[in-house]
Amino acid sequence: MVLRPILFLLYTTDLLRLIDLMELHSYLYADDTQIYGSCASDAAPALQQRISTCVIRTLEWMQANCLQLNATKTEQLWCAPPRQQEYLPNIPLLIGSDTIQPVRCVQNLGIYIDSDLSLKSHISKAVSNCFATLRRLLVSQPVLFSLVMSLIMTRLDYCSATLGWSSQSPAGPSAVCG
Repeated sequence: MVLRPILFLLYTTDLLRLIDLMELHSYLYADDTQIYGSCASDAAPALQQRISTCVIRTLEWMQANCLQLNATKTEQLWCAPPRQQEYLPNIPLLIGSDTIQPVRCVQNLGIYIDSDLSLKSHISKAVSNCFATLRRLLVSQPVLFSLVMSLIMTRLDYCSATLGWSSQSPAGPSAVCG
């Protein structure tokens, strides 16, 4: 039925408007909402404050709509080139009584994103998973080839467009909270 996606969009329109009013951006996927923004290095504290205010207003919106924010699944990631990592805010995000410390790596739709956008964690985990799969395979050559193509190459190729993008560093810090 087509009505369900339309009802979901109508239901979340107020949330998207709330995030837009804070001059931030959002990304929604199923029941996952990510709030993000970017700024010059010297404006990072102001961005932190805007995101904090936006998360508080999002929590209020969720409570008013009988929804629950899962603080244990909420993460705060600051991204910047390696030379600017030391200037990133290390201030926790407060959500009600929960404190969300900034992290150096998050997982999003199967991709591990590092704060320096190197994707080293993603590559390391993909290689580790591939080796673990290869160690379990004890089959003939033709079957091995088929299994490698279906079990290994798909993992290595997953989000390869993201890996190509990761070599381009942003101009300044950005934050993602989701």
